Amino acid sequence: MKKEDIQFWRDTIKNCEKFYKPKHERWRKLIKLYNMEIEVPGMENEFVVKVSRYFPLVRKLIASIAFNYPRVFMSVDDEPFEFASEALERFANDSLEVMNVKPEVHQSIFDALFCFRGWLKIGFNTANNSEAEAPYIFNDALEEDFCFVKRVSPFNIFVDPLVPPNDYGSSTYTIEKMLVPMEFAKADPRFNQHKRQFVPLDAKESDTVWDDMLVNFENGEPDSADETDAIKEAKRLQKMVLLYEIH
Repeated sequence: MKKEDIQFWRDTIKNCEKFYKPKHERWRKLIKLYNMEIEVPGMENEFVVKVSRYFPLVRKLIASIAFNYPRVFMSVDDEPFEFASEALERFANDSLEVMNVKPEVHQSIFDALFCFRGWLKIGFNTANNSEAEAPYIFNDALEEDFCFVKRVSPFNIFVDPLVPPNDYGSSTYTIEKMLVPMEFAKADPRFNQHKRQFVPLDAKESDTVWDDMLVNFENGEPDSADETDAIKEAKRLQKMVLLYEIH
């Protein structure tokens, strides 16, 4: 890539982060309301009984469009393969279970309610460790040599600021911010000429923990400073590096 192209994307990333900063603050306020993180002036928390009207409303909205029992139907018109539709249907529906798609879709629905858009990343996980998708693990949701569907935090996605909210398809780029273990980044052949540039996050940079991830709605945010410190320490121990993938 030419130097002017590299500078263009660096400036674009900075501009996107500036554009999305007030949006992120608004999204966090909404999530805090959902988690009933509200302080009543003049009263201790132990004397406050919180009854949420927000929580059941969100649950009803999610339930009304939930991805609970999906079914893929296919038809094959080309002769003599008309009967292949049954086999294709079975494979497609079994794949949804193998990829554990249901919780990913549920989380993306929640994200769309609070953060404008929900994001699902669809790809293929190779058996080659150096090309495996983040978070670079093989488990039931990221089967080796198989497709995967993973929810991406809206806080980690930057869309072209010039794109109107109703026309995402016209976006010229989408940028995904991600944390990657340094050993895997260095093993990626795409970075052969840039290995020395990788620097793991230090304790101060890990302090932006909520800029790097949005917790699942059923777990909530850490209950104590100890939990937050443990998350920062986990990032430091794994020598995570911050990368931006531009689509």
